[in-house]
Amino acid sequence: MKKNRRRGTVGVLVALGIVAFLMMAALVVDLGSAILARQDLQINADAAALAGAQDLGSGASAAKSRAAEYYSRNMTGNPTPAPVDCPPGSDPNTTCYQIGTDLVEVTSPAPPPGGGTSDPSRIKVRASRRVTYYFARVMGFFSKRVSAQATARRGGGGGAGVMILHTSNRGALTVGTGTGISVGSGGMVVNSNNPAAIVVENYAGLTSTQPLQVVGTWEVGFQSTLSPTPVRIPTPLSDPLANLQPPSGAANCGSVTGLIVVTVDNSPYYLNPGTHPAVGVEWGGVLHLREGVHVFCRGLTVQGGLIGERVFIYVHSGFFQIEPPWGLDWNAVPPSFGNIRLGPMSSGPYAGITLFNARTNGPYTVFLRTGLGRHYQGIFYNPAGTIQLGVAPHCTPCDFSQAFLITGNLVARKEYAGAPRTIALSGASLPPPYGSSSGVVLEE
Repeated sequence: MKKNRRRGTVGVLVALGIVAFLMMAALVVDLGSAILARQDLQINADAAALAGAQDLGSGASAAKSRAAEYYSRNMTGNPTPAPVDCPPGSDPNTTCYQIGTDLVEVTSPAPPPGGGTSDPSRIKVRASRRVTYYFARVMGFFSKRVSAQATARRGGGGGAGVMILHTSNRGALTVGTGTGISVGSGGMVVNSNNPAAIVVENYAGLTSTQPLQVVGTWEVGFQSTLSPTPVRIPTPLSDPLANLQPPSGAANCGSVTGLIVVTVDNSPYYLNPGTHPAVGVEWGGVLHLREGVHVFCRGLTVQGGLIGERVFIYVHSGFFQIEPPWGLDWNAVPPSFGNIRLGPMSSGPYAGITLFNARTNGPYTVFLRTGLGRHYQGIFYNPAGTIQLGVAPHCTPCDFSQAFLITGNLVARKEYAGAPRTIALSGASLPPPYGSSSGVVLEE
């Protein structure tokens, strides 16, 4: 009798253990599947909303078709969107599609997140999918419908804080080994359609609070991070400064010769607005740019300090580079090295723009180094070339959050041995008037 009781007890315990195992499996496997499905839906909805918002200028119907197209492009197999009836009670501005196993509801005009009046400058994408449960069936749960939604807006101060204009380059955005980039709420757009438009090298990272928008695709190296997953957009965004004209002083550069060198002996050196020859600032020297428009006909190289807080800098030819002296050990540089303060004028035709590297000066790179005592504000515009961000060991994070970068290509690299460093990029959208009409921003 005792043996039978023991066997019965063991059987009960085994049964309870199996039930407990199935419950844990349901929690881990089935709930995990639902979470992963929702993340997938969110990525697809973000991509669809951003793509649709770009076409709102062509009308709601075109925008909704574009959103459905790009939802499909982000799915495995690119299933064809099939128009279907919307659920009862749907917004009359909603068009519904069956895309693979997903029901996608696209609304435009759409209200802002949280409710309100529908606006033709907004588009909303809601996607849902039924996830089948396996282990949770022992508890009476067979499936769950999960959903995600995104709302995007066109215009009204939009436009990413970082825009990379080149349309075909590999590594148009490159994050070098041991370097990180953190993008604020302004977001980033990469116009390149290359299969490796974004390259995150080994032991590097690229993160953003807004979706990273890219026409092409991306490569991520060993033990590197790219988050969130970028969303693909249908066409490159237009250059918001495409109509910006050079200052009149640039016409005189053909007759400007000579060289200005700022050293410890003649520092601080004050430069009035106007047209300048090649200018170099040596280690220990400080160049002050007085308020106004400065045209550098043969470039500006700074190994010391540069102060210009209400200026517009136009580089006609040559480099614009802020760098340590060649061969200098970064780890031996004091934290206060190279005090840099640059910011734009608040009025006039170049208001809000700090640097314009000429469109004909494409082969040359703009080098901007970070560090303590280095403050960059305004728009840095290098449409035909590359902006390279150099990371110094004395900043955590290395702050570019008050600068807007519009450039052909963007490269970030750590230039010293030691721990990784992160560069903080723009935390806002382009300021008016540059981001007022063609920009697209994800609101939820």
